[in-house]
Amino acid sequence: MAEIEIQVHETATACFISTRCLTTSSMQMCWKT
Repeated sequence: MAEIEIQVHETATACFISTRCLTTSSMQMCWKT
């Protein structure tokens, strides 16, 4: 299995490098698979 990198950003702009993004009320979680 490959390593999963989880990054939490307050802005959606920083999520462009992520494969999948999950948007919350004031936070966005992005992870590369």
